[in-house]
Amino acid sequence: MSQRPGSAKSRLLAIAGKLGGFGFAPLLVSLASVISVPLVLAGIGSGPWVSIAVGQAVGDVARSVVAWSWNSTGLTAIAKMNPQERIQYYFASLAPRLLLLIPVLFLLVVFVMVWPLESQLLALLSAVSGAVFGLSGAWVYIGSREPRPLIIYNSVPRAVSTVVGSVMVTITHIGWFFPAMLIVGNLTAVVWTNKDMKNRQRKLGVELEKFKLKKSLRLIANNASGFVVGFFLTLRMSAPVMIAPIIAPEGAAVVALADKIIRWVNTGLTPLMQFVQTGIPLGDQSVAKKVGRGVKVAWVAFPVIFVLVLVFSPIVSYVVSANQVHFSTLEFAALSLICAALFTGNVIGNGALVFLNKVGLVAKVAVAGLVLLLALSLVLMRAFESHSVIMAFSLAEFCVCLILSSVALASIRGCK
Repeated sequence: MSQRPGSAKSRLLAIAGKLGGFGFAPLLVSLASVISVPLVLAGIGSGPWVSIAVGQAVGDVARSVVAWSWNSTGLTAIAKMNPQERIQYYFASLAPRLLLLIPVLFLLVVFVMVWPLESQLLALLSAVSGAVFGLSGAWVYIGSREPRPLIIYNSVPRAVSTVVGSVMVTITHIGWFFPAMLIVGNLTAVVWTNKDMKNRQRKLGVELEKFKLKKSLRLIANNASGFVVGFFLTLRMSAPVMIAPIIAPEGAAVVALADKIIRWVNTGLTPLMQFVQTGIPLGDQSVAKKVGRGVKVAWVAFPVIFVLVLVFSPIVSYVVSANQVHFSTLEFAALSLICAALFTGNVIGNGALVFLNKVGLVAKVAVAGLVLLLALSLVLMRAFESHSVIMAFSLAEFCVCLILSSVALASIRGCK
């Protein structure tokens, strides 16, 4: 009996250590991104910066296409695998993702040619940097709960390239240095992770299958439902800054900064979100109790995240923009609601409901969320003008959380 408290304490310390490592990984990238905004603004001004911001938003959508479902629902799958299976799973994902990257790059060129932006080149390079990151294997480290390689092989090169690129822009006033360095950083992260996986494959003696086009296409088709979930969630996050240059070009800089704050918060919360998500299948409890635990944790975190973002986002926007961009209290509340809803919705959707094999239903809710966002954006346009999309985003994400929670709770009752 005397060993139980110590054993429990050891487990808690181990969990806290891993959680701290997972928190530090995106913190590096987020801090670099925060530093880059005022530096790039000082170097090239708000117009070209908006082009970069729009390109990054589009690149995030492109990344979700290239990553397909491996960085979302793949997390839950890989958490249940042994080391050998994880290696096979990672390398099996490479060929399909490379196949997806080719048409995505072509579509990015088409996009920047038709979108009303001040600099198509800055937008294109920024979008490409996001697309190539779809080849990243960071999700393997997260799913197998290995924060150290996640930091070394993924976060460090991305953070360093972001800071170096923004400093170069400040000094030279040449905008393309920044997105070019983002591409270098993301490619470095992809290559380093792949080398680490290759070393593990050799040490474990894992045999890899040769490339087969039909098999790669079949994997893409089989994971289509999981892709839809991540794609439409990413598209909902990117929609505000993407459509701002069209519907309200005068407020594009405001929307772009709002987008940055949402992404910084989301990036910072991602390790905790994925830690909770991958922990749902673990343990000896019944399926109903595991899912119920995940839903409970997601909603307990909701008000905490809302309050923290509401308190600190005004400070962040003031410092980062040098008080050049102003939001109302209601708009800050909308940002806070978005951040809290994104966390809760991801845990319940990609965690609890994927565990219950309801990926298809989660995909349908994701599509509905995007449709609701676009509809509310039009309805609220007259009242909130350039900020209507942010307000619509908050309401749409909250509705998505309520729908996913209702489905999860109904599923739990069905399991009993």
